[in-house]
Amino acid sequence: MAASDAEAAPPSAAAEAPGSVDTSAQLAALRALMAKYEGGALAAYIVPSEDAHQSEYVAECDQRRKFISGFSGSAGIALVTASEALLWTDGRYFLQAASQLSTDWQLCKSGTLEKWAATHLPRGARIGVDASTLSIDAARRVTHELDKAGQQLVLTPANLVDEVWGADRPAAPSAPVRVHPVQFAGRGVGDKLAWVRRKMREEGARALVVTALDEVMWLLNVRGADVLYNPVVLSYAVVTMGDATIYVDGKKVTDEVVAHLKGEGVQVKDYNAILPDLHALAAAAAAAAAAPAAAAAAAVAEVGGSGKEKGEEAGKEVKGQEWGKEKEQVKDEGMEGEKVEEKAREEGKVEGKGEGKEAKAEGGSKEAIKTAQEGGAADAKEGAAGNSGEKEGKEKDSAPVDAPVYGVWLSPATCSYAVYQAVSKQLPAEHLLLHQSPIALEKAIKNEVEIAGLRACHVRDGVALVRFFAWLDHQMREQQGAPGYFKERVETAGSKRKSTYATPTRRSSRIARGSGGEGEEKGGGSSEGKGKGRGRGRGKKEDEKEKEEEEKDEEEKEKREKEEEKETGKEEGKEKEEKGKVKKDEKEEDKGKEKEKDEEMTDVHEGDGDKKGEKGEEGEKEKEGSKEAEKPAEKQGEKQEEKEGEKEGEKEGGPVALTECSVSDKLQAFRQEQEHFMGPSFATIASVGTNAAIIHYKPEPATCAALSANHIFLCDSGGQYLDGTTDVTRTVHFGRPTEHEKKCYTLVLKGYIELEQVIFPNGTTGHMLDVLPRKALWREGLDYPHGTGHGVGSFLNVHEGPHLISFRPKAIQTALAANMTVTDEPGYYEDGKFGMRVENVLVVAHTERAHNFADRGWLKFEPITLVPIQTKLIENSLLSKPERDWLNTYHARCRKELSPFLEGSDLDWLHRATEPIKAH
Repeated sequence: MAASDAEAAPPSAAAEAPGSVDTSAQLAALRALMAKYEGGALAAYIVPSEDAHQSEYVAECDQRRKFISGFSGSAGIALVTASEALLWTDGRYFLQAASQLSTDWQLCKSGTLEKWAATHLPRGARIGVDASTLSIDAARRVTHELDKAGQQLVLTPANLVDEVWGADRPAAPSAPVRVHPVQFAGRGVGDKLAWVRRKMREEGARALVVTALDEVMWLLNVRGADVLYNPVVLSYAVVTMGDATIYVDGKKVTDEVVAHLKGEGVQVKDYNAILPDLHALAAAAAAAAAAPAAAAAAAVAEVGGSGKEKGEEAGKEVKGQEWGKEKEQVKDEGMEGEKVEEKAREEGKVEGKGEGKEAKAEGGSKEAIKTAQEGGAADAKEGAAGNSGEKEGKEKDSAPVDAPVYGVWLSPATCSYAVYQAVSKQLPAEHLLLHQSPIALEKAIKNEVEIAGLRACHVRDGVALVRFFAWLDHQMREQQGAPGYFKERVETAGSKRKSTYATPTRRSSRIARGSGGEGEEKGGGSSEGKGKGRGRGRGKKEDEKEKEEEEKDEEEKEKREKEEEKETGKEEGKEKEEKGKVKKDEKEEDKGKEKEKDEEMTDVHEGDGDKKGEKGEEGEKEKEGSKEAEKPAEKQGEKQEEKEGEKEGEKEGGPVALTECSVSDKLQAFRQEQEHFMGPSFATIASVGTNAAIIHYKPEPATCAALSANHIFLCDSGGQYLDGTTDVTRTVHFGRPTEHEKKCYTLVLKGYIELEQVIFPNGTTGHMLDVLPRKALWREGLDYPHGTGHGVGSFLNVHEGPHLISFRPKAIQTALAANMTVTDEPGYYEDGKFGMRVENVLVVAHTERAHNFADRGWLKFEPITLVPIQTKLIENSLLSKPERDWLNTYHARCRKELSPFLEGSDLDWLHRATEPIKAH
């Protein structure tokens, strides 16, 4: 689609949204700076979301795009011209952006910023940007389009948004750095540095510049708190064959951290010294490249802050230049958006690096995956898409230390253009290696200690979530008289009167639109015929059946409305008395039901009298695989009486109001009781009804909604633990869901199961698998506008690359490998109505098959998230027997692994939530 088609309605055509943020003053100030910019006025200014490390989530002081636009989502880029302000984001944030942007802004749902600028701005236009906020990849894409239109990208010496922000800009974070013990990391710093240097020798690089924050943390076994929810510290690292240096604010570094780093041969330098030092390093590498091979190692060894005066001077020149005339022909393997690479990916390989070097496969070559699995990770059959059988998987001899081909190695997706310039001004293009950092893949493939930690923390996280949902179920029934988690209707003792929580009117579904372009994929199961809504393969009988069901629903609705109107007239004046009676009767009934339930329980627990013995027996088994998870069990036992007392206290002092914010706080409180808990892994997405359709919704105290038995409740949350990171989504209904809601939810669950159960060969990418969880939805003409899965760190970022499961081209680049973690999270969203999603964290694991075609080896997924899935929302008749079996097996596992750490009403709730479902 042409860039011009991405335009939203002009400002005058729309009214201010209720939650919009007025940024007119910021825009006016920025435009004033653009108009008087030294060297000529700027026609436009680019404001990316990223910081100097190209982070997805950034510190408060780096949230420039939020400050200038009012939009607070994690993804997006803004362009401000003399008369317009535009914002591009992805499908996850369309609804949120529409509500937060004022009428000064246009929301663009397709196209790209650079194509819009090339089309709408005049020839010769100068477009400004802070070089530190744009990656090398992004800068190349933007410049490519602007060059064709005769426009220029201007790198401003200072960030103009920072100048507008002025004294109100938040201070830089100052939380201390902390050591991440090897008992959780699984590998020491010395081992990791040795591995990195081996990779540098293989690629022929003298130095590696590490710019991604989570990569620095992983490499040096440290953690920080500079970015909310992400345990990272603003820092860089540079590794040469003889030295390793971390660049960080010295005030954050404790004596313990200094001793830890010094013991591993790592020196600490000031954060702001990175550009001058890189300039000097590049100059030394250039000199070494020109010198005889014997002098190369000595030249590099002399670098360590030398030439600082010259470097500082050059550092000042990094910004304030026009970029577009530099046409360095550097090696750009791994860079996104380049046609040469797209062609290479189709052929299953990319251009070789260095003379005499074998061509390597894109996205996880055999050697890359093999090396990445050394040091604790399981051995894997390697390979990337399209290169199976081309190589034998034998490791090449390392390049001699004294004969490197490249001076400096930079990662184009995570390295800023400011860093690139500091190096490229001194180092000839042929000696600059632009390729994905080797740490990215090595970090993603977890070692055995990390895998064990992730499994253990997910048990503790599951305990917290079971306690939370048991508490919330109790509160909804007590406070609102809702049917609750397990029932669809409230039935009072001695009465067959239906609940006053009437089912909402059944209406035709309004399908949530995708992100456009790449996001609007169509599969073989998409609907046929305009306006018919009939899926491929549907016949006349199915249509007639659906019509009958709709008519039946309407009749039931009318009957309910008449009964309620009649009942309301009869009971007027007696409302208070009746409410008290209903609550009393309901409590008595619930007690009787729970007693009856305990007597009937089978499966894992075969009787009330066996609970304690079984719990102890399972606890002994748990010790073998997850010792760290045992301690929370003691905490649960010690605090169970306290919890029961809290419930009584809530009744006496007044119940806590159930809002999106209050239940989020309660969930965090349950997590805080778990061992090794360090904080949330992201802001909890607790969303009710229409808010659940906003994919990355964040409740705010002033505007959050109250929970209701009439609406779906979506809860997407996660925790940071010393031994791992969690991310889980559950969708529940405490009243009576509509048939349409149940059908949609079941289709989402079917998609989840389809992906989790797939068996696939080594070399498979997430792009190949993304169709699977969409199949059931596509058959009904439905879809979701986001990717299906992302990697998860080990006490690091909840979104971890380089792999992912998505329809986006980026997912083509890296093959899935054993011991990677990835989420499985299909969903469905109807604007203004509801949203639903099911999400578990999976571990990629080896699996043996009857055959082994081409000796590739086979992989599968294993879920490590342990939280029950609400069966009340499932339309059982839509599940196949294998799907029902999967659900029953998953629930049996949840019951078995979580039961040892629960007791009392929480344990009873878990038993009820994990009862097996039967054929319809």
